[in-house]
Amino acid sequence: MKTKRIIILLFITCILILLVFGARKFFQNTGSGDMLPDTKESSTQTISTTTERVYSTTREAPPSPPGDIDADGLLDDEERVLGTSLVNADTDRDGISDKDERDIWHTDPTKKDTDGDGFADLIEIMNGYNPSGEGLLTQ
Repeated sequence: MKTKRIIILLFITCILILLVFGARKFFQNTGSGDMLPDTKESSTQTISTTTERVYSTTREAPPSPPGDIDADGLLDDEERVLGTSLVNADTDRDGISDKDERDIWHTDPTKKDTDGDGFADLIEIMNGYNPSGEGLLTQ
């Protein structure tokens, strides 16, 4: 029984010693107060006097073809007939260009909801429904 007690005391002592040395090492590394490992610090700083060339990451829109101010693919004369905006590629602001509404989806480019069912044309298309009337889009 005495041997068992000595072994337990030695084990607890070893754990306490490890905790003390671990804590000491931790606080010793963060002695500068900045909570970062200490590194060799230099009192002089060098500032680069050279500059780098900066390139623009924005792309310019391609020039509008003659007779198409908003570059939506519909000529201005066509837009006048349709009643769409000459300066906005998406007159009804539903997320579908005027040209796509006319040529692909056969919807009214001046109405967000061509069939008047309460769902915008783009929402119907994204969910597989016909934006011009009842039913699903046909493949």
